[in-house]
Amino acid sequence: MKKAFFSLGWTTLVLFVAFLLWARQSPQGAFWSLDEGGKYIYLQSIWQSGQVNTPLIYPARALDPNLERVPLYFYILRDHQIHSWWPIALPLVSLPFYKAFGWLGLFLLPAAAGALTAWLSGILAQKLSGSVRVGWLAMLLTGLATPVAFYATRFWEHTLSTAGVLGALWGMLDADEHRRARSAVLAGLCGSLAVFFRPDAAFLLIGFGLVLLVRRPRLAIYTALSAVLASLPWMALNLWTAGHPFGPTFGKLVEADAFSGWQKAGLKLLAYALFNPPRADAFIFPRWALWTASLSLLAGVVLAFFPRLRWLSLTAFGGVIGVCGWVALQPTWYQAVHGAVLAAPQVLFGLYYLLRKPAWKHSAFPAMLAASLLVYGAVYLWRAWVGAGGLQWGPRYLLSFYPLLVIAALLELQALRQAENRRLYSGALALFVVASLIGLSFSIRGLLTARQLTEWYARGKEVLLNLDAPLVLEWQGYVMDVPDLYLSGKVVTIPALPEPRQQWETFLRGQGYDHYYSGTLLTVDNAPLEVIAERLKEHPSGVVITRVDLTGEP
Repeated sequence: MKKAFFSLGWTTLVLFVAFLLWARQSPQGAFWSLDEGGKYIYLQSIWQSGQVNTPLIYPARALDPNLERVPLYFYILRDHQIHSWWPIALPLVSLPFYKAFGWLGLFLLPAAAGALTAWLSGILAQKLSGSVRVGWLAMLLTGLATPVAFYATRFWEHTLSTAGVLGALWGMLDADEHRRARSAVLAGLCGSLAVFFRPDAAFLLIGFGLVLLVRRPRLAIYTALSAVLASLPWMALNLWTAGHPFGPTFGKLVEADAFSGWQKAGLKLLAYALFNPPRADAFIFPRWALWTASLSLLAGVVLAFFPRLRWLSLTAFGGVIGVCGWVALQPTWYQAVHGAVLAAPQVLFGLYYLLRKPAWKHSAFPAMLAASLLVYGAVYLWRAWVGAGGLQWGPRYLLSFYPLLVIAALLELQALRQAENRRLYSGALALFVVASLIGLSFSIRGLLTARQLTEWYARGKEVLLNLDAPLVLEWQGYVMDVPDLYLSGKVVTIPALPEPRQQWETFLRGQGYDHYYSGTLLTVDNAPLEVIAERLKEHPSGVVITRVDLTGEP
């Protein structure tokens, strides 16, 4: 085992450097997602105030004393102060790195956690397979051919939570196999960290823990106690800063309508979650493609329960993989990918591993994977909405399942090879390779898409920051994509309606302004990139600016 730890180390280092270098090349001050910008604004608020328990700074408050024109898409208004909508963990732990390394410091932890996620995938695969080669493949596939590659380059906490989940899984498996109390305690510590960064990780970890409780009750209690004790400090911190032990939005999400996605979409919700919902930022599946992928997937799953029909199941999954490949090769440059299977179709092969009876006798891994899928799946159906996750490249709420299913898929291929069923193994391997290449192509496409959009956002920033008077925008999200606009104190957002604009102009006259600017944004409507590129031929900055004179009579 120690040999595997170090034999995978160099590849892990290469992944970390690659993730960090790619993130470093992104334009400074521009983010792909408004979530990233919101966390950055909170980080700046901590830095400037010197306090963790701080509302968000609002430099434009002189232009908006009643907080009616706040240029943020998500925020919490409490006691006439603006508070962050997002979990505090990532901005808080990233602040020292930002102070030390500037813009690059924002991406150190996500990149390191992405590489750590790949490494832990390799360690787990090697542990379960007894093969360093299988471990190395698991690491490469997780780090390059799943959405882990994308999120490792963003200022987001998803890779940090996923690394914690994998650490917890390793600890529980080791505790189960060797009856080691220290591994059970380590699992609790890792699980606590995962939930600190992403509270929804708790539901996945509950699945692991239930299996450990059935198999090793005493060790499961050690894990639970360790997790609770490790969580008390950050729960107290959340309660102090956000008013809820699990963060500012946890209570609001629990209070939201149950099964809202199911009520709106019915069975289509499953198809949307596995492939793509009909959102403008994602590639909208034609009806034939969605039906083909969905029915092929259903057929492949049903047929998988009959070992003698495995060839038919693989053929059906081939139809799913074919549709995913067709989407990956589309000439239109869509801005997002939502589908869990679409983003990395090689995870389909993990199903076969779960149906292999000898695997359940060899390790607790298949039981833990199945239990986590059931628990998290039930919660997802309960709370999810159509397009859950918003702008994303691969379903970020489900990111932790990708390394688990990649490991399961490789273990299944190893079992097929050892069974000496050469024809079945060759067919499955060929499909798996094609599916993995599709996953890799989506990773590359996502990285290029985010790079292009942030470059366009940065163009507009340079123009807007040089204006000599207040600026009005209609879309709050752009101000979060380019948070320097928010921090400049010159930007507010007002709907394009006569009455709010007249009130704003009256207020500005009272403050002594003789003009202001109104901006129309050309890069924020989730149109395909080629459409935006055409607009920018006429307006290279991506912004149309209108000077509004206030010297006339109101």
